[in-house]
Formats: sequence, C-alpha cells, structure tokens
Amino acid sequence: MCGICGIFNPNGLDDADREAIGPMTAVLAHRGPDHSATRLDQFTALGHTRLSIVDIEGGAQPMDNEDGSVRTVFNGEIYNFEGLREDLIKRGHTFKSRSDTETLVHAYETYGYDFVFKLRGMFAFALWDAANRRLILARDRVGKKPLYYTRAQNRFLFASEIKSLLLHPAVPRRLDAHSLHHLLSFQNVPGQDTVFHDIKKLPPAHYKVIGVGDDNPRPYWSASSIKVEKFYQAREDTLRLQKVIREAVRRRLMGDVPVGAFLSGGVDSSAVVGLMSQLSDQPVRTFSIGFDDPEYDETNYASLVAKHFRTDHTEFKVTSGELLECMPLLVWHCDEPTPDSSILPTYCLSRLTREHVKVALSGDGGDELFGGYERYVADRYLHAYNYIPEGVRRNLLVPAFSMASHSVAENLARKRLEQMARFSPMSDAERHLNWLAFFTAHEKNVLYTPELAAELSGYNSADVLQYYYDRFDNNSRSFTDQQLLIDFLTYLPETLMMKVDRASMAVGLEVRCPLLAKEVVELAIATPASLKIKGATTKRLLKQTFWNFLPPEILYRRKQGFEVPLNSWFRGPLREVLWDHLTDARARSRGLFNLVTVRRLLNEHQNGVRDHGHKLWILLNIEFWHRIFLDGAPPASRPALV
Repeated sequence: MCGICGIFNPNGLDDADREAIGPMTAVLAHRGPDHSATRLDQFTALGHTRLSIVDIEGGAQPMDNEDGSVRTVFNGEIYNFEGLREDLIKRGHTFKSRSDTETLVHAYETYGYDFVFKLRGMFAFALWDAANRRLILARDRVGKKPLYYTRAQNRFLFASEIKSLLLHPAVPRRLDAHSLHHLLSFQNVPGQDTVFHDIKKLPPAHYKVIGVGDDNPRPYWSASSIKVEKFYQAREDTLRLQKVIREAVRRRLMGDVPVGAFLSGGVDSSAVVGLMSQLSDQPVRTFSIGFDDPEYDETNYASLVAKHFRTDHTEFKVTSGELLECMPLLVWHCDEPTPDSSILPTYCLSRLTREHVKVALSGDGGDELFGGYERYVADRYLHAYNYIPEGVRRNLLVPAFSMASHSVAENLARKRLEQMARFSPMSDAERHLNWLAFFTAHEKNVLYTPELAAELSGYNSADVLQYYYDRFDNNSRSFTDQQLLIDFLTYLPETLMMKVDRASMAVGLEVRCPLLAKEVVELAIATPASLKIKGATTKRLLKQTFWNFLPPEILYRRKQGFEVPLNSWFRGPLREVLWDHLTDARARSRGLFNLVTVRRLLNEHQNGVRDHGHKLWILLNIEFWHRIFLDGAPPASRPALV
C-alpha cells in the first residue's frame, strides 16, 4: 500500500505547485513509511509514499516506462501482474523491476485505456502520458483504495486522502451541507461527493482522463450488469465457490513480507484463515480484538477457530481510554466525520497487528455478497407487507405478533411492522435508509437549526436509494437480490472499505480482502438470494460451502458484528468529553445543530431514558472534524489527543 498525490497544471507548474507537492506528499507518510519521492516536469508534479511489499529493493515510485514518456504513481496490489508481465515482455517491453507497478505503464502503452479492465486487485493510481499531455486516474472495482480530486484555479489535483489536497493554497475548505445531511442518513457521503465542497472522489470501477475534452468518470466494469442465474445445483455450486475463494486467498498470499490475518470468529474471516492454513507450510499468524464488556466481545469464538486451525494467535482488548485517545486522530485520518464507530477497534487491531506483520487478510465483503445482515431477513416481511391491502394488514399483525420469536431478525421485523401499522407504509428505499440511519428524517429536522433546515428543504436522502431500486426493479432480480446489490454498490465501498483503508493505512498495514476478488464477486452476484438466505438463516450458501471445514459453533452462531459499547462509555468515562465538545461556544457557533435538541439527547442518554450512543458519536465526530480541518491550521501533522 502507498500514498499518492499530484498536480496537473495545463498552463505549466507555477511556484505554488512546486512548493505544495512536498507537503502534499509528506502528509501521506503513514500510508507509506518506507520511502517517499516526488517528480516534477513542465506540467505535472507527482508524489508517492511507499509501503514496500513486492520487490522491496526495486519498486520505488514514481515509475516510468523505458523512455520516460509514461509515468505512474500507484497505490495497491495487482495480483495478476505476473501473467500481464509475461505478455508484455513477449510484445517487446523491457522491465527494470519485479514490481507490479511497472506493469501499469507498459500495459497502458500496449492496450490503451482497456488495460484497466485487465487488472485484478485493489488499486488507485494516476498515470501521466507526457506525449499526449493527458492524466489518467483509475480505481478498483470495489473501491478498496480511495482516490480524491478537485479543480482549483485551472489546475487539477488528486490524492489518496483529502488532507493532502488541502495543503495546496488554491484549494478552499468549505463544508458541503448536503453531504453532511447524507452523512447523518447513510453513515457516509454517497456517490462522488465529500463533506468538502468541490472535493470529489472517483467512483469504484471507473477511470477518468484529464486533458482530452470530456473528463467525466467512465466505467470499465459494472456489478449491476451481472445477471442472476436462476438454476443452480447445490453441490456443484458450493464446490465452485470454495475453489474460487481458495484461489483468491492463494493470490493474496503473495509478497516479500510476512502475511497474517484478522480473525473475528465469524464465518467469513474463519473461512479465510482456514484456507490460509491449507495453503501455508507455517502456522498462520492471526489477530483478534475484543472488549472488557462480554456483550461485545467475540474473542472466545476467534480462539476456538485459532485452535481448530492451529494458528499462531494473538488477542487484544480495547478500553474506553483508548477510544478517548484515538477519536481525534481517527477523524484526522478519515478526513471526514466517521459515523461507523467500529473504526476504533479496526484501528486498534491494525495498530497491534502491524507490530507483527506488514500484510493481513480479512473476511470483509461476505455480508453484502452472501446475505449476512439480519435486516435482510426482516425486510422480506416488511417488503411483502407493502403489497397487502390496507384493510387486511392490521388483522394479520395480531397473530404475527403473538407468535413465538424465532430469531432476532423476526423480532426486528415485528417492531417495524408495529410502526408501519401506525403510520403509512414506507417505500423500499425509505425502509432501506431507516435500517442504516442513526437519525430519521424527523429527527434531523428537529436537530437542524432553522437556517440549515431551510438550506436542505426538499432534499431527501431516500431519493439516492430510490434511484437504485428504480434501476434494478425488473424480473431478473428479486427484492433481496436488489438489496444486496445496492449495499454492495453503496454501503460496502463508502462505509466499510473506507473504514478498513483508513484504519489500516494509519499504521502502515496492508489489508487484503479475498472475498472481494473479481471472480468471487461475480459468482456471488450471479447467485440468487434465495440460496443465500433461507428462513431466518443468513449466509446459507457460504455456510454450506464450508460446513465440513469450520467448527459447528462458528457456522451456527448468531452474527454479532463489530460493535463498540458506546452507550456505557458515553454515560461513564467519556461523558465530560461529550458535554465539553457538543455544548461549548465553538460548537454553538457552527450554526448547524439546535442546542436544545443536542442537550436533550445528552440528558436522555445520561439519565438512561434512551440510548443515543451512535447519535452522540456522530455529532462528536462532526465537531472534531470542524476543529481539525476547518478551524485550525493546515493538517500537516496529527492532532493532539483530547
């Protein structure tokens, strides 16, 4: 993994550009602590910080082709680079290194823009074609690696992280109110926007060409174009899936440094660790993290898997004190407020894992591809409810609520059905949004100041999801298939992949995700949801695939998730931090949130009237973000602790 940044000025670099590229590169040092370099020509300045994984001695960047006419800065890993390299050598190219980076410049020369489609891996890169005076940016299919850009005074700038862009004096710092509204709705800013006005992100599976007319992002692959196959044979399907995942794990063991694995004790990470143990002649290094609170701790399951596969296992515990210490630092690393509180244990796990290995495999992606969230089960009830005539609904609800509970998901569905019995049914998009949002539409209206509410009048976050439901509403996809695909296209890259990238790269750890390999993704999306979710059983196909491979305690346990005990922490050791940061003069001066509402949330939570832990986490993150990025000096160094 690495950090990349650059400036393209079609009028020629000026003094501001030349002076900015050094600090822009230096602020990304955590992403690449092993080496850094910049390269300037008449029109471009490129910066790179390197985490050395493949060809440690010869893979320094920026990297050129034979005559220096094509140059690249690259963040990621190309797992099929050896095959591409062989073909390129046959076509007459000369390689001066063993690194996957050099494959990019020669592949572009040979295949043109289509070379991006040939890549298998996780990547974000910029490629400068000096002869044609064009800059090409590209990002991997799933969005595992980030890439941001902006235009400022006729120049184009890009970087792995927003903080790098902000160090150019031509780039302004302004809050985008609509993006803040989405952040409170989705736990992320969807699409190409960010919370910074005029700073964008390149979408996954897209490339962008600057300097040749239309420079809108262009797709090179589409998950939504994959057709759902209707006829499957269970035995053949599970064997095929296991083979594809096994090959994805094998490819991700490549490198010239030690490789370990995150182990949560869930089906996804346990399957990855099990396959690693089969493919390795040494015990796999595995790492887990837990909490002192047993309700949130999963380390007993991780230990069970570690013993089953005889791994070299290490466990860590996270306390509220570490949360207090890490919060402003994590906001700085994320560049945007971070609603997903599980970034805390992810960061702590990454930090401690990095003391032992430089690369770790994870099970990320399994829930979105194979139906791992209990809300998918609950939503089938709620979706069907919309099609029942209104006069019949209430009579059906009485026996439904009197039935014995069979699962947490069914309990969730009953609670939502009770709500829907009192109010008009929601659309699929509105209900989907409600599963994700910590603030409902009504709660946001009460939270906002009159000025912010007026600015956002008529702006409905559910419209973003409605676009996808309208697009996928056809006979080829069931309702649950649509849900899974929408989460894969939105929640996975914008929330989960961002969290994993920032938490791991903050400490210079590379995380690889075998379940998000192109071949696994395409097979999973082509598999109908009816094989993934059966009754109240989630991730059924994946469990069948590994039923004779994983311990039964792992296969049949209830999904717990990577939750943090925010509610108890915010009533105890972090209470003063909340009150100090959410109610002081600086917070009130923002003009964003109604102080009466904020105080009510704080009081209700403190007095145990209601749990508002996640709401308060988001608001605290937003305040930290203002203080770090909008109030203070350029973010050239890490912020002080709380």
